[in-house]
Order: sequence, then structure tokens, then C-alpha cells
Amino acid sequence: MAVRLVPPPSGGLFRVGRPERPFNWEVRQEPLPDSDRPVLNGRRWDDPDGEYPTLYCGTDRQTVFAETIAQFRLRPGLRDRILRETDEDAPDPDYDFDEPEGRVPPDYFGRALGHVLVEEETRFIDVDDVETHNELNASFGELLVELGTASQYDRGMMLGQDRRLTRRVAGFLHEHYGDQAVGIRYESRLDSAFECWALWPQARVVMYEEDVEPISVETAELVEVAARLGLTLPTLEEMPQGK
Repeated sequence: MAVRLVPPPSGGLFRVGRPERPFNWEVRQEPLPDSDRPVLNGRRWDDPDGEYPTLYCGTDRQTVFAETIAQFRLRPGLRDRILRETDEDAPDPDYDFDEPEGRVPPDYFGRALGHVLVEEETRFIDVDDVETHNELNASFGELLVELGTASQYDRGMMLGQDRRLTRRVAGFLHEHYGDQAVGIRYESRLDSAFECWALWPQARVVMYEEDVEPISVETAELVEVAARLGLTLPTLEEMPQGK
């Protein structure tokens, strides 16, 4: 058996990141916490041991904007959860935390949109493909037994939020197929039309012609994605120095 290997998108990869270096490999990594309960925080395909960085990219501008602003959507029940955890009987308007309003904050625009081309001979592991699932079932099935979450790998599991599974799958694939691939191809949890790519450090040698452009509240693709996600953007007057 073997995993499914796919080429990079012909139009290159996009990433939202630091304005001077969107494709910055000095990304801090944290080891996967040792937990008997699902781990929901952190990035989906990071190295479980926190030893090497992983960069997250998309096939187009819409994808990377959606992936980076989705965190600002409303969180149902957040206020009630905060009250329970702080043992308060009733809200205190003078001191209570305000529930997120579904707005992209002005400081988001301190980032930039980066774009690079990738050598067409490069390959990524498609974790949404059944061939990859078959290989994981045959070679890494003990993880499923340990977690007790399911009997087989499938697309639903790859879309799951439990980092105990996805990060350890990423570590297994990097260890056993890192000489054949430079990262992982996967679908966004937000929309199956959003195609994402997680890059391992070896991808640096196959990336070229980096281009960087600023992000503003008038960037067309950002405006489109924010509307789809039910988010509002700051006005020009709210932006520092009219960004």
C-alpha cells in the first residue's frame, strides 16, 4: 500500500503572514499535550513533538483569508461558559468580558498576503484520499485503538478537531514519507471548495518567486469571504493610518 501523492497547484500557493516575510519558517511549535481527552487547540497538522515547523497555505486568496478570519466568528454560548467558570451568578456590565461581535479586528491588517510558485515535480500527501486512508489503516491503526475514536481512517476523521489524531498522523506521514513529499494537501473544514496545504521544512527548496502584497479592508477577496462567514470588517476610519 502507499499514500496518495499529488502535485502542487499550478498557480502556486498563498499565505497570510508577517508583512516582511509571510513564508517565515521561524514558527514556534508546541508539543502535543499529553491528554486523555480531545485536544481542540492548536494547528491541525503540526509536528506532535514540536520539533519542526509547519506552514499553512491555500490554493487561492479566498482560502487563506477564510482560514485566518474564521476564528473571529461568533462563539455560541461563550458568555454563559465564562460565567460558569468564574462562578458568577449574573453578568456585571462594568467588568464582564464582551462576547465577540463577529468582527475582524483592525490588528488583523498588520499581516500581508504572500504568494510563491512551487516546482511542478513536487508532491504532497493527500490526506482526504482513500489510498492514504488505506495505508494509515494498515500501518498506523494502533493510534485508532489507543484513542478509541473509530475503527477506520476516513475523510471525516481527517476533518476532525482532535489534534491528538491529526497531529500524530502528520508526524507519522512526515517520518515515513518525508523523502517523497514536502507536505500535506487537505480540505478546509469551512468549505470543501477551500483547498489547503501544510508545508514541511523540506518545501523551502522547491518554492520560488515570492511575492508579497498588503491586505486592506478593501481587498476584494477578503470582503467576499468575510461576507460569506458572516463577519464585518473595520471601516477605513477605524484603521490606523488608513490601512
